[in-house]
Amino acid sequence: MEHRNDALICAAVLDGKGGARELSWDEIERWQPADGVLWLHFHLDDGRVQQWIEDRSGLDPIVTHALLMHETRPRAVMSRDGLLLILRGVNLNPGSDPEDMVSIRIWADANRVITVRRRRLMATQDLIDAFAQVQGPRTASEIIVRLTDNLTARMAPVIADIHDRLEELEDEVLSRRDTEMRGHLSEARRQVIRLRRFIAPQRETLMQLTRENISWFSAADMAEMRETAFAITRHLEDLDMAREQAIVTHDELTSFVSEQLGRTMYFLALVTTFFLPITFITGLMGMNVGGLPGAPAEKYPYAFLIVVAGMAVILGVQAWIFRRWQLMK
Repeated sequence: MEHRNDALICAAVLDGKGGARELSWDEIERWQPADGVLWLHFHLDDGRVQQWIEDRSGLDPIVTHALLMHETRPRAVMSRDGLLLILRGVNLNPGSDPEDMVSIRIWADANRVITVRRRRLMATQDLIDAFAQVQGPRTASEIIVRLTDNLTARMAPVIADIHDRLEELEDEVLSRRDTEMRGHLSEARRQVIRLRRFIAPQRETLMQLTRENISWFSAADMAEMRETAFAITRHLEDLDMAREQAIVTHDELTSFVSEQLGRTMYFLALVTTFFLPITFITGLMGMNVGGLPGAPAEKYPYAFLIVVAGMAVILGVQAWIFRRWQLMK
């Protein structure tokens, strides 16, 4: 079953009524299309699976490479032999980040569906549980439709949680003005970006699939696939709204921090202005030259006046330079 890390997670022949009969490795080799639709779900990191897909599956080498490649991107490729479909689902495994999305690779035709994954995916477990309750898919196309629907449905709570956290952060910004929330906002924005990175191409993949003329897909299956594509579109719109909400909240927090900084600088300017005359007087009267007012007459009684005149000349030159450089208006 899906909770195990065995090479063969699930092998089942559909009975066409919502149930399925499990198969072993040996029974897979003896399967024939007349026995019913076969669904094989593998753990890709097991060497036996890779060897079986390359040597015993009978798939085209291009398809084999697509199923075994390490990095994937959502896409759909239709050929006369079948459908290659690569999708992503949110990562709901314990200790994992939901935006670290899990890949599932699918090859399907009218009689056989092969799915492979590296990390546990709850969407496939939903199918296994449905078969146990005799409420599972009845055809190969229904496996694809139910799987994509399960993947899309599990995105909704994750996106809703992002919205809730952003609303809480927005309220805190308006009430508490906690500058430490900058990190929480940045984390939410990164999560939105990483989710959108895979959900956007997945929407295009499903929209492309609905435009294909797949003979073994019924009209009801195509209608359900279109609904799933529309649901992903809504998820993307929600992510875009969350991104804009995060930007607005971040701008509000930045404005508050700038306002605080401005007030601090204004207070420091007031303090500086308050003490500036005193500082000027003490600096001026503390010069070690002759002719200071109130001091006994010395050898150079005009030294103080000469220094003051020199300072006035320097200030005049500085003012002229500043005006020439348009630093003063």
